[in-house]
Amino acid sequence: MATNSEMPGLADETQACVVYDTRTGTVVHTHSFVPAEPGGRMDPDKLIDAALEAVADHADREYLAAKEVPPEAFEPGSDYRMDPETGAIRPDRPAAVRPADRKAQREGGGDTG
Repeated sequence: MATNSEMPGLADETQACVVYDTRTGTVVHTHSFVPAEPGGRMDPDKLIDAALEAVADHADREYLAAKEVPPEAFEPGSDYRMDPETGAIRPDRPAAVRPADRKAQREGGGDTG
């Protein structure tokens, strides 16, 4: 993640929050706080409120929740998922294609499972 550490007077983000769908864990929004002064902090409840406000028009708003995470936990532009059991954020990678599925696709076959 890019930082402003090398530039005097510019602060780096100090806090981040993710908004996720509680049914699937899919992260639908990431929200960062960059203080006006280096080292500044925002009240965590206000950070979460601001993140949820940013998605107020989301179609499934009633299923969304937010959680503060370390800014280094994610890279902007990537997809993430919140693990519902551990509360950990992790990259959301597509499931690997099983070899049997790959073979069926090559041969024009149908359902393998």
